[in-house]
Order: sequence, then structure tokens, then C-alpha cells
Amino acid sequence: MLRMRLLLTVLLLLHLCGCQLSQYWLRTERRNAEPVLSPGITADELVAWLNGRTEGLSSWRSNDVRVQVRMPGLPLPQKLTGSLACSAPRSFRLVAQNLAGLADFGSNDDFCWAYARPGEPVVLTWQHEDAGLLSLLPGGLPHLDSEWLMTILGVAPLEPADWRLESAVNRTVRLVSTEADSEGRTLERSIVVDLMTGEAQEHVLRDGYGDVQVRVQLSDYRPQGGGDLPHIVRVSFPASKTELVISIGKISENLPLEARLWEPPSGSGIQRLDVREVLAQLERAGSRVADPESGSEARANATLRQIADRRDVESEPVFDEPVAAPRRFRWFPFWR
Repeated sequence: MLRMRLLLTVLLLLHLCGCQLSQYWLRTERRNAEPVLSPGITADELVAWLNGRTEGLSSWRSNDVRVQVRMPGLPLPQKLTGSLACSAPRSFRLVAQNLAGLADFGSNDDFCWAYARPGEPVVLTWQHEDAGLLSLLPGGLPHLDSEWLMTILGVAPLEPADWRLESAVNRTVRLVSTEADSEGRTLERSIVVDLMTGEAQEHVLRDGYGDVQVRVQLSDYRPQGGGDLPHIVRVSFPASKTELVISIGKISENLPLEARLWEPPSGSGIQRLDVREVLAQLERAGSRVADPESGSEARANATLRQIADRRDVESEPVFDEPVAAPRRFRWFPFWR
């Protein structure tokens, strides 16, 4: 019996040492490996490299998608299953559900939408250029930009003229692009690329103050249609401390996708509301809306008045008539 115990102990130690040695050799091999990309690469060369990784890919679809949602107020992560599809230049659809409900995010060439069950039977829509207005809604939805998603998902190429390169740090380089949204607010987009693998590790959207609005981390790249696509997409929204982890299974690329896939939910009792209509309603009812940049409610309400004026929507409340309390919409059951 003693001999058997000694033999088992030796085998266990050998196994543990073997695991540690294999991890050591793996780390050493990666440390000594030649980088795929040169630290002296230029912005144009890096953009060309990233575009080449998905060259020829214009659309793809997966019916094997798992989504995990973490956020304050949820005792346990919410797990959903569903499908994801995208097609250049602006078509996107993510439908995920579990026993508790369903979430539907999508876009087409004309507009974007968000819909959820249970909750108000309302499809929230917004024009592509109005994505920045979502943060003005009660609870603050994140900035959802379909064109940015097309780039992240590999079906839309980067424009070389839009990007500049920052110096290499810790074997990564960072592409940066600065632009303004429809309200004139500054946005910064960045892509962190691993020089060792040549893969985009993350995409980040920051506001004019440098605060991260959305961070998308990409991993588990697999060969797809002559290129490589990430099969794990981790999306985090720091302001609401919310994280979505999207795990993608089998992907079918460049297949004909039916037109109805790019249409929002419809049917008896489902109402469609544009984000500008919602903001104008809240303004007329005297609801306070948080300004995502300065925290000033007065500035936010002034912004809403300007928005309403531009769209010929009555911006001032009628005080000689009773005003109904605004409806509290819950666009997504995991957002408060």
C-alpha cells in the first residue's frame, strides 16, 4: 500500500511539473517568436493588413450564437441563445432569447432599431447619424453605430485616410480616428492590434473627454472564407457597468440573405417610435434628461429643444392643458 501511495505521489508530481513546463515552454515560444507585423509598420500598411484579413467577405450569418449579460441588479448573468447576421454596408441583426424574454437589435440602410419582450410593445428606431442621441434617453442606452459594427464584424473595410497610427506599446499598436457626431460632439475610435499575431484585439469608442463609451474585445479568431473572424466578442459599457459576451459558433459567409431579415419586428399592437420623437415627448412633459458629457440637466434639455426645433416638433409644453406623465419605456430588459 505504501509503495502504491508513493507511486501515485510521483505520478502526480510529474503531471504537475509537466503542466508547468508546457506552460513555460509555451510562454517562452511566444516570447521568442517573430512578430507577424513589424513595430515600424505605417498606418496605411496596417489598414491594408487588417482589410486583407477579411478581403472578399461582404456578409455572414450564424444561427449558433450564445449571449451572456452581466450588469448591476442581476444576481446572476443572463444567458441567451439566438442568431447574428451582418451584410455590408449597414445591415445587422442580433436576436437572442431565453425563457425570460427576447432582445432584437438591428439595422438596415435607412435606420436602426431595438426591441425587447417583455416590456412596452414599442420598437425604438433611430437614424444612423442619431446614434449619439441614445445616451440622452432615461437610463442611457449605449452608442450603437451600425457602420462601426460592420468594421468590427469584418464585412466593411477601413478607410486609410481616416486613421492615424500611435507608437507601439507592449507589442501592440493603436489606430486612431477622430470624428464628430450629428450634434457636433467629438468621438474617438481606436483599434488595438497585436503585432505578434496581426489580430485586432479591441475596438474602443471614446467621447470628447476621453471617457470610454463602448469597448469591444475580440478573441478566438478562426479561418473563415479565406480570412479570419473572431468567434468571441466581448462588449462592455463602462457607464452602466454592463458587459455582453457573444460566443459565435458555425458561420456561413457570403450567402444570399433574405430582405425581411433587415426589417424590424412588426405586428398587431407593436408601435414604432423614433428616438427624436421620444426625446421631444420627454421634453414637452418636463422630464429631466441627463447630459452624458457634462452632467448638466439644463444643457441636456437645451439640446433637446434644439433637436425638436430642427425636426419641426413642438418643443415647448402647453401649460394650459394637462400633460400626461411620460411613459417609461424599457427597451431592453437588462437596462434599467
